[in-house]
Amino acid sequence: MPLFTREHQIDMLLVYGEVRKNRREAKALYGQRYPDRAQPHDKYFPWLEHHLKTERIEEEPNEFFVSEEAEINTLVCIEVDPTTSVRQIAANIGIGRESVRNILKKHKFKPFKYQVHHHLYEADHQRRLEFWCSI
Repeated sequence: MPLFTREHQIDMLLVYGEVRKNRREAKALYGQRYPDRAQPHDKYFPWLEHHLKTERIEEEPNEFFVSEEAEINTLVCIEVDPTTSVRQIAANIGIGRESVRNILKKHKFKPFKYQVHHHLYEADHQRRLEFWCSI
């Protein structure tokens, strides 16, 4: 069964009430008025009414929102010091850690632990060779 938006559900209930709760007539009238929308099964109308009367209406998930300034500051912090932690960024900017994580995810940054690797110098090759030969 397709998911219907809240606006579509309201229209269904209005049509259902208009035809005095006759589900087959409600389906036909809804199909005439809104031919471009997905058409519900006729049993959906009484179910929707019952569901809205008895069940808690679930809120639609909130969209992630952070000010543009906080987003820019987060990205600048990462650019300046890629070894900094999400917790440090959140404390410096004054926003939550999840907000920082969401900003980094939005810009396709992956969390990782920065590890410093030692450089190899020209003399290292000779020492490695001597070590290998001594084994």
